[in-house]
This record gives sequence, structure tokens and C-alpha cells, in this order.
Amino acid sequence: MRLAAATGFIFLMATAPAQAEGLKPGEYFLETNVVQPICLKEDGTWYGVNFNFGGHWQNNPANLQDMAAIYGNYAMDGHDYDGFGNDTITVTTFKKFPSAFWYDWLDDNSYAQGGGEVLFVFAKHQCDPPFTGENTHAANQSQNPVTVIGNVTASEAGSNDRIVRPGPLQLKPGQYSIPGGPTICLKGDLSWYGTTFNFGGTWYTGGGQGKDAAQIYGNYSVQGNEYQGFANTTLTVVKHAGGVLTTDWYDWYDGLAYENFETVNLSFVKSHCDKPNTQLNEHAASQ
Repeated sequence: MRLAAATGFIFLMATAPAQAEGLKPGEYFLETNVVQPICLKEDGTWYGVNFNFGGHWQNNPANLQDMAAIYGNYAMDGHDYDGFGNDTITVTTFKKFPSAFWYDWLDDNSYAQGGGEVLFVFAKHQCDPPFTGENTHAANQSQNPVTVIGNVTASEAGSNDRIVRPGPLQLKPGQYSIPGGPTICLKGDLSWYGTTFNFGGTWYTGGGQGKDAAQIYGNYSVQGNEYQGFANTTLTVVKHAGGVLTTDWYDWYDGLAYENFETVNLSFVKSHCDKPNTQLNEHAASQ
């Protein structure tokens, strides 16, 4: 789904509220290093209850292989623009329980967390109010005590068999392409860059029980915007029978003036990568 403006997204969500077979609006929590409660609102927006972040969410997106797509940005104390921190939360199911790939990283890559699925649990219908204070660390950094939501803590919510833990290496370094889209190089040091588009970041490979082959995330700049992290990209790669790779691709601007998410194919091209593209970007990676 390609959206030219954030207002278009909100209008879409207002006319297509959350469906029963996906996620219902309400308060949920994510558990990895921390327990982080978030509120999914009926208008297609979301916010943090204990952390000042938020953005848009789409329930049962027709062009993704997931239950819900959640993404956005946040500011952090000491940095002068709002989108310094970035998040995507891709909600799937594991053993009939909702779980999520949670990507949380800063534009300068001084903190980056992504890899493996995490617990994603419905807490209650009526959300607590949003946190409006200043953030002093990343959303997934373990600097806060465990949060109690209603009468449930993370340890009581369910056992670790709900969480897909990282498994064996499933993607090899090399050059990969998205048909009709950019070509990227996954390096052995777990960094990556674009060979036909100027973007890059961090990638993680491991995968959970044959489900997720890799998580790829990073940032880029676009002409007319003065900072490197203006635009954000995540690719959650899934390995299917016969080695076929698909990826859920999220690509959006800080402020959500452009946002796109879709499932696309990913193809291995060769082991030795072409050089990185260093030209100034004139549009989004997925345009």
C-alpha cells in the first residue's frame, strides 16, 4: 500500500476499523528487554503508555502476510528533531498466540535492537493515557523496572514457548534484489547498504524455527531534508519451502508524509557485492 500523505492513512483507517480476525484496538504490551505498553487506537494511530512514541498501525493489511503493521518514530532528549528514534512492530502468530518482530533503533545507530520474535499480549480495552515526558533512552533499552498492566506482569502473561527464539543462520552475506525495487548488499559484519539506492544500516540473521530468516533495518536521507535519518526502512525476511524468500517491507518518512508497506520477493544475486550507491536520493526507496 503506497500512501502519499499521513492524512490519507488516517482517512483509510477511519473508514476501515480494526477487524475481529486481526487485532482489536486496546492496550497491549511488548516484552523483550523491557515491558513496553502501547495503545492501538480505532483511528489507526497508536501511542506509548510509559514511553513517548507513536505513529500509525494497520490491521490485517491486504498486502502483508501479517496480522498487523505498527510503525512510527520518537524524539530523545539531547537531539533536535522528532524522528531520532524509529520503531516497527510486525505482529504475527506463533502457536496460536500473537507475537511480534520489534525493531527499535536510533538514527546514528548508537542503539539498534532487532531480531527474533517477542511476546505481544492484549492487556485491556480501555487504554491508559499517553506518556508525554521526555525520552532519555531508546524504547527497548532496559532502564525501567518491569511494568504491571492491570493484574498481569510479563512473567505471568505466558511462558517462553510463545516466543520464537533466534535459530541457526539462514541468510548468507551477499547481494540481494527486490524485483522492481532496489538492490542491497548484506555484509558479513552485519551491516548493509544499497547498491542502486543510497541507504543502509544493520541486519540480523538467525531466524525462529524456520520462520524469519533475517531482519534488516536502517535509514536514509532524501533531497530537501537535512538529516540522515529522515526516512526509515525495515525488511523482515521469511524463508519458504524451496528456499523462496519474501520480505515484509516498511518504508516511511519521519512525520509520516510518505509511508509504504508491502510483502515483496527477495532474490539472491551474487556473493560479491557491487559498490554502495552514494548519490543523493530524490524519492523514497519504495517509490
